[in-house]
Amino acid sequence: MAGQRRPGGGRCRLLVCLVFVCALVGSWLVAPRALAADSSGGLAVAGTESLQVRIPSQLPVEPYANWGYRLERLPGGEYRVSVSAEALRSRVAFPLDSQGSRAVVEQPKERFGNMGATALRPAAAHPEIRQLSVALSSGARSHYQAVSRVLGWVSRNIDYRLDRSQSQAAVSVLHRRSAYCTGSARLSVALLGALGIEAREVPGVVVEESGGAFYHRWIEVLYPDRGWVFSDPMHHHHYVPATYLPLAAEQVPSSGLEGLEVISREASLGVVDVFGTAAPGVLGRRNEEAQQAAALRVRLRPQTPGVAWIEGQGQRHRLPLGEAGEATFVGLEAGRYRLTVRWPSGEERSAELLLHSAQRRLVEWVPKQIPGEEASVADAARYPLSTRSFTLGEPLGPPPFVLAPEVYSPAER
Repeated sequence: MAGQRRPGGGRCRLLVCLVFVCALVGSWLVAPRALAADSSGGLAVAGTESLQVRIPSQLPVEPYANWGYRLERLPGGEYRVSVSAEALRSRVAFPLDSQGSRAVVEQPKERFGNMGATALRPAAAHPEIRQLSVALSSGARSHYQAVSRVLGWVSRNIDYRLDRSQSQAAVSVLHRRSAYCTGSARLSVALLGALGIEAREVPGVVVEESGGAFYHRWIEVLYPDRGWVFSDPMHHHHYVPATYLPLAAEQVPSSGLEGLEVISREASLGVVDVFGTAAPGVLGRRNEEAQQAAALRVRLRPQTPGVAWIEGQGQRHRLPLGEAGEATFVGLEAGRYRLTVRWPSGEERSAELLLHSAQRRLVEWVPKQIPGEEASVADAARYPLSTRSFTLGEPLGPPPFVLAPEVYSPAER
């Protein structure tokens, strides 16, 4: 099954990577307009989303649930997918003992067909797979850390290459350092299996809101205190979006995707922090809610496209606000910043801000209410500044979104 390439992520000389909405081989992968202050890693997300989709009868899809994902059958051939990317909160230590390496939670009755639910035992792993897995997990104290390091290495070191003439076996992918989704999934499962962590491949379909769909392959990892958890090694760690539909069988008819239709999608999923273990462009679900770095969200009301940039700590960062009139800067150091917003009319407003370590802050411009007169979005003078802090449970970015780096020069302002 052919997958999609992860968003590219060239490294910036300054420790910044500007991230904004753009197209990426379709609209299946989405991410907020956000700045990642550390170009060496991905972004952490939190929140929930749901998708209602009509699935044709020839496609082998069955109800299924794991930790953070639920696929339910509705009347009339429709299905609802519900996803939660809230903190996993796993407390399993690593390495696992002989009892901890077995699931202690009740597993869902629905099981994927012919997926190989048991991981490779460490003694059965290829020597090179075993050697790499031990090196990656060195110093990991938790199950979550060990899994994150394996997935992070795969996302950083395996390039996407759709070449069906090349073997997608785990060792071949490791030697070649390239694969499509099947190969990256198999290498991830092999590396995790070499550590005694149960994992398995998941054949599936990813749907696009535009009406398209494609076959894909990701993985599912077992947490003894949480159960099975989806991950896409090249795109999403410790969760997958609601657009992912697991298949109950490997074989599908040639007309399998005909008639697949997205009915509705609701989401409050957004970027909340940096996610350092993964490659740039990868979105990850945190194990704890603790904030790693400061985050600043900029919002214009009513929704108005524009540009926002901040200057401080020897750096300049710029983001387009887009049709939603908002964007989020994440991974910021504590300190003083000057925030400037430019409206489509060319008018600008600025504000001086002090960000504390790991603070989440909203900066909002809302037009003044003048009796008998409608506020004009072109009149920036009517936009007084208001600020407040986010609660930890409040996502910072609007869905959907796609990640891509933008190198910004002050001369472009």
